[in-house]
Formats: sequence, C-alpha cells, structure tokens
Amino acid sequence: KYNSVFAQDIAELGVCDLIEHEIHLTDQIPTRQKPYRVPYNLKPEMKKQINLLLEAGIIQPSKSPFCAPVLLVKKADNSYRLVADLRKLNSKTIPDNFPLPNLTEMIDGLSGAKYFSTLDLTSGFHQMVMHPDHTKYTAIATEFALYEYKRLPFGLKNASASFQRLMNLVLAALPDFSKPFSVFTDASKYALGAVLVQEDETKFHHPISFASRKLSDAETRYSVVEREAMAIVFALNHFKNYLFGKHFTVYSDQQCLSKILKLKDPNSRIARWMLTLQQFDYTVIHKPGRLNQMADYLSRAKYPKEENVSVEQPHINTLELNSSTFVCNSMPVSEIIQKQNSDSYCNNIKNKLKSNFIFSPKSPKFFIKDDLLLCYTNTKNRHSHVAKLVVPQTLVPQILNLAHDNDACAHPGLTRTLKRIKQNYFWHKLYSQVKRYIGSCHSCIQRRGFHKNFKAPIQKIPTADYPFQKVAFDAIGPLVTSKHGNKWIIVMSDYFTRYAEAYALPNIQSSNVARVLIDFISRHGIMQVLYSDRGSNFLSQAMQEVYNKLGISKQQTLSYSPQGNGLVERLNKTLIDSLSHLVSENQEDWCEHLPFALMAFRNACHSTTNESPNFLVYGRDPVMPYHLIFSEKIRSYSDNPSYAQQLVTQMQSAFNLVKQNLEKQADKYEKIKVSLPKNKKIEIGDLVYLHTPRIKIHTSKKLAKLNQGPFRVINKSSPVIFEIQEVNKPANKQKVHLNRLIKVLEREIFPTLESSSDTIDSPAVDAQIDPISDPSNDFVEEYPPPLALPYTDMGDDGQNFVNVLTQSSCVNQNQTRLTIRMKLYLILLMIKIQMTLLPTHQLLQVIKIQAFQILNVFHLSWWEIILQLFHKHKFKITHKNLILII
Repeated sequence: KYNSVFAQDIAELGVCDLIEHEIHLTDQIPTRQKPYRVPYNLKPEMKKQINLLLEAGIIQPSKSPFCAPVLLVKKADNSYRLVADLRKLNSKTIPDNFPLPNLTEMIDGLSGAKYFSTLDLTSGFHQMVMHPDHTKYTAIATEFALYEYKRLPFGLKNASASFQRLMNLVLAALPDFSKPFSVFTDASKYALGAVLVQEDETKFHHPISFASRKLSDAETRYSVVEREAMAIVFALNHFKNYLFGKHFTVYSDQQCLSKILKLKDPNSRIARWMLTLQQFDYTVIHKPGRLNQMADYLSRAKYPKEENVSVEQPHINTLELNSSTFVCNSMPVSEIIQKQNSDSYCNNIKNKLKSNFIFSPKSPKFFIKDDLLLCYTNTKNRHSHVAKLVVPQTLVPQILNLAHDNDACAHPGLTRTLKRIKQNYFWHKLYSQVKRYIGSCHSCIQRRGFHKNFKAPIQKIPTADYPFQKVAFDAIGPLVTSKHGNKWIIVMSDYFTRYAEAYALPNIQSSNVARVLIDFISRHGIMQVLYSDRGSNFLSQAMQEVYNKLGISKQQTLSYSPQGNGLVERLNKTLIDSLSHLVSENQEDWCEHLPFALMAFRNACHSTTNESPNFLVYGRDPVMPYHLIFSEKIRSYSDNPSYAQQLVTQMQSAFNLVKQNLEKQADKYEKIKVSLPKNKKIEIGDLVYLHTPRIKIHTSKKLAKLNQGPFRVINKSSPVIFEIQEVNKPANKQKVHLNRLIKVLEREIFPTLESSSDTIDSPAVDAQIDPISDPSNDFVEEYPPPLALPYTDMGDDGQNFVNVLTQSSCVNQNQTRLTIRMKLYLILLMIKIQMTLLPTHQLLQVIKIQAFQILNVFHLSWWEIILQLFHKHKFKITHKNLILII
C-alpha cells in the first residue's frame, strides 16, 4: 500500500518543500578552499558519486564565488560517502537556536516498553530543499567541475535545526503530552462519535485520534441527553491512556449535559456513568453542532446493515448418549443395578450365578451382593482382593472419560489408564475398548501420536535420459563467516552424471541464487527439470520469472520432507564431511578449500553410475596427484580426430551403462518393502493429524502439541503423497508426505440404555468361552447382518423407498431411532447417486467420496453399505471379490 515511501537507492529519494533551509552569514565575503587531492584509485568512485548526485537532482553545476573541498569517507560496509568540508562556511554562519529533542527525556519515555521500533529516512537531509538564493553558499570544488547543493548537505551548520523544524511540522498531529488535550463528542440516533485533539499556538485543533461505534437496538431508545452522556463515557474510556491523570476539556452540543451528570438522585444508568466519570478530571463546555463537525460526522456515518448469517459448526467424532455425564461414585446404587439388569452381558452373568453355573478357573470370580454384580479378578497385585464393579456398557463412556480425559488424570497412556480402571471396574472387552478410546483421543494424538522412527517406503527416484536434463539444488549454511565474507553454499547436482557445482555466497537472496543458476546454465546448458526444497529464495517471484523465461520446469519437495530431494541432500553431507577434514581450527578458510572438496567428489567413482562425474561430463579422467607417481597411466592421443572418435565411443558406452545402473538403482529402492503401522495405512476420506515440528512464537516446545488438525484426506497423488483439507478451515488444503500423517481411530459409539440388550454382543459364559477380556480378540468387530432391502422405485425424493424400508421387518424395532435414521439416510444417499452403470472399483470410490464423513461419525461398516447396495441393484459377486472389497 505504501510502497512509494521506500527508496531503494539515492535516485528514488523524495523531496519535501514545506520548509526551505536558509543560510545567514555574518558577512558576504566568500570562503574559498583548494580542492583536496584524491587518490588515483578513488577517482572513478568520486566521479560515480558526483554523477549519482547530479542524476538525483541533489547538486547542480555552479558559478558561485564560494568554494569548499570534498573528500571520500569510508563507511562501515566498505562503501564510500562524498563529504563536503564546510568548516569555513560554518564559522561565518549565524546559529539557528531551534530547540532539539532532549535525548534523556526520550529515553525516559521508553521506560517499561517491551518492543521498540525506529523509522530512519534514507539520506534525510538530501530530502529537504535549499532556498534558491542560498545554494551558492554550498558550492563544492572537485577536479571535474564546481557544483552547488540544491538539497540540504551533510555537515552544514544549522542543518539539524532546520531538519527538526521540518519534522515537527510534519509530525505535528502526534500527541504532545506536555500540552492539554480536548475531546469532542456527539451522538446521533444511530451511533456515537468522538475526536481527541490538541490545540497549537494558532488555536488550531490537531486531531490525534478518532473513535465511533454503532448503537445497539436498546441504546437507540435512550433520550437525546442520555445518548450525549453515553458518548462522553464512551470517548473517555476509549482515550483513557491519553486523558487519565490530567485535566482536559470535553466539548458537546448539549447545554444541559453538565447538569445531568451532577444530578443528586439519578437513575441507575446515569449513576453508573457518573461513577465511571469520577476518575477523570475534566470540564464540559457547550459547543454548537455547527462547530462540532468532526464528531458530528463520525456519529452520522453510514454503517453496513447487519445480516443474519447461519454458520454450521463442524462436528467431528461426537457421541450422542441418552445418559448425562456424572461422577460414578455419586450415582445411586439402585441406578447402577438397573443399568446392569438392562445390559445383556451383566444380566447373563447374573442368570448363570443364580443357576449355580461353574465358570472357568481363568474367569473372574463373579458374585452378587445386594443385587449388585461384582467380581474379583485374577491379578497379582494388592487390588486383586478388592471387589470390582461389573460395568454395563452404558456406563463405559463415563468411566473412560473420568479415567482418561478428566483434568485430574491428564490423559495418561494405555498402561496407566488400564491399571487405574482395573482397580475398581471390570467389563467385557475392557482392554480393546480402552485401547481404542485412547487411540482416538485427539488431545493424545496431538501431543504424542507421532512416531519419528517410522519411514515410509522409498518411491522410485527420478532418472534422467541425458546429462543435465534434471538438476537439483539446495543451500548449505549458515557456516562460519569466511575471510571473503561468505556464509552460505549453493550446491547443484546433475541426476544423470552426478556432477556437482558449489558456490560460496554471503547470503542466499533470490538475486544471488539467480546469478548462480545463470552461471551453471552458461557452462552446462538449460536443464529441463529443476528440483529444490520450499525455501523462499528458490520460490520467490523473481526466481519464478527466471524459470519461466528459461523454460525450466520447477519442482519442489513437500514441507518437512528433505528426502524428496535426496540426491543433493546426500551431496551436502559429502561436501561438509570433506570440508571438515580440510579447514583450520577457526573454520574461516572453508571458502578456500571448497574447490578441493568439489574436485574430490567429481573425480571419485560414484556408487550409482560406477563412473566418476568428471568422466561422464568431459570424457576423460583428470590428472590427479596420485597419477604423477606412474605417469605411463596417463593416456595420450596421436591427433584430434582419433581423440574425438575414441571419445564418442567411450561416451556412448558409458551413457548406456549409466542408464542401466540408474534404472537398477531406482528399481532397487522401489522393491524395498516397508511394513506400514496401522496409523499409516491411510486412504481417501480418513481423518488424520499433521506433524508440524515448528511451534508458535512465545510458546514452549516442551508443552506444545506438535500434531495439528484434524484434517481429511481428499486426494492421493502417490503411495506417499496425500492432499489434505483442514476440517475446521476447508480453505486450508496442502500436499504432505505420509511420514507426517497420523491416522485417527474413529471413536467407538457405545450403545445407549434402550438399545443395549439387543446391540451388545454377549457370548455364553461357560468353560469354553472366557468372559475375561483377551487382548488377542479385542479388535474383532461384529456387525449386524446386512438389511434385506426391497426393490422399489424411489421417485424424485425417495419417499416411497423410505416408507417401504421403514415398514420392512428387516429393521430391528429395538434399534435406536438415531441408528435407523442414519442407515436410511445413507442407503438413500448411495442409491440416489445413480451408480448402476459404474464398475465395482468406481462404485467404491463414489461411496467413499460421498459418504466418508457420515461413516466416520456413525461407525457403520463398509461391507454392510456395499452389500446393501449390491442387493438393491441385484449385483452378483463371488466370495473372492467380496473379500477384495472388504
């Protein structure tokens, strides 16, 4: 927005003509000095500086009788500044006693501040003009010509005073806490307005700050006087930092306002305002509306009409339960007994006990006390003799929540949660349900769900067909600043020959990176594809223009996935290892040893190509120190044609072998099998979290949750590259590597009290079936058989189909209405997509895209939905295909 106020060089300086600098002398006798001699090597620099000042309009040729010498002064960055020696002129100049800011007071004013910002003008004096009649006094003599300053030069007496006078004029609207403040307020039927001002010597009110707000519906019904009083309260609260602790004046267009604020028996609203205003020291003065235009305009500004926008909040993995959250030990025993009697598993145990059934020795020792089902477990600890409650499934969610999610427990791991629960409770499939509950805990996944040791299977690496077709580059650093001022290395490597280039640079700005790229291309030609990481220096707008002009296809790795650019990453390690053996103790000479590290790499036989990069580029092995011991090994050629013929033959043979070796290496990595853990077997539609090593500023990494999300997988570009979309921010889409993803287990939907007797699987309790939770069987999921859907015409809205399905005997009347409603909705949704003409694999894809959100929330099985669809459309499939589908 304010790009024009920034100057890149002296030619872009601005000019402010609000004040012209004048020079008043004690007499008009010209001051003259001979030009200083300039060293021969600095004369081009002197000429360059003069030309820059001329082009920028800062100086002009002169015929003045005054004359001052100039010299070049070296700056901290080794550049030079042209300085005029104006000491003789300054000795005759009448002083300007304009007051300058007191530095001590300015520093005192910063007391208690945490952040400091500065704004520096580029050659500030050169942006202020000289009075046309006084430019002759600033004449400077060079060996080229005589010039005079049109702008304020450095080193001139009274320059600081004039510049400060200009700054005070420009920044006059900023608050001066040594002067009194005034506040103008006004209220209309719709809004409040207020202006904070300060008065200067000419009685002009300089605005410091503006404030306004819209009135609420209730506030619009206040009386006129009440609205004006509310405007004062609003203004004083808004400008409190400026007004508190000193006297100020309030201007309002209501004459009776000062009396209203001094009532002896005010109503409650005005009484609250009076209490608020008592902390301020102010005087209210009436000012007619025609003279109170600034505040009046703010109170009558048009505000956009508010619209009622309906926003649907995202719901992820929520549970809908018919019971309320409670603390288990405060629940009446009678209610627990009632829930046990309604639970098929607990009821089955009770019936077995009443019939004197003999349980397995490994089973818990069940017993009934006052109609409450309890047990002793076969654990070898001090809790084995503590009677434990046999928990009905309707109480499991509350117990899991209290034992894991509660603040007093602070999300412990699986082992601690199990031990805590087993001290007082037992239920069927306890281990599997606790494990799944913790595995689906979003807070635990965000904190510790990422396994750094896992590495995704290596994909087939890109291969090239000829030298310098595909090139990768990267940056190494920052290193110790070398003797030449360099801190970075830009490394480039060819995918075909493995030939490498390295450039030492002081920084890795886009301009330097572009220069390196052009240098590489000038010797090796334009590459077809260029790989890099996602560094801003490689992806800037300037670099994109370079790529486009050269016709280079630019590809970059995924975030936090350096293995995507593995060729150059491995080269970086090799170069750093070589340099570490060559540099001195202070490491400042690494820049001088970089060519030797490169030479060692280029002349070594590469493990992939079985040839040295130098040979594959130049067709020969260069002479190395170890060759000089036996000089006969160095080849010689009788003439140029024979060398060229032999070179072509050798290179053709070498290139063919290199292509074969590159393909073998790529196939070798592709065939490496990696066993994916369960939380890495990710497909489209899965809910995942994204590992993000970097944390927010001002937060501790020790307390940070490094796994962000949740996200939905919306596309799969390759076996290891996924496109994800943030659930709460759908606009946030990004491509990421499998190594950074963590699959979220869908939290189990526990049955409600009304449906527990028919929806909970309850095995017979005998010697053959042990009711104790067996970890090996904990993940066996049992689903009801698929619904037998009658074939009928749905019509446009599908109402006929819904009616027939609802009345069908295939629907279990004891199921919760929620489950029935969702199954009806899913089936209707699937069939209305008109999938009868799609093959099986496309059918599955459509199902996942359209229904994965509902399926993940309500925990319905894939095979149930698929079989329902196949039954509806009379598909016939084999058992083999059914297994593949599942």
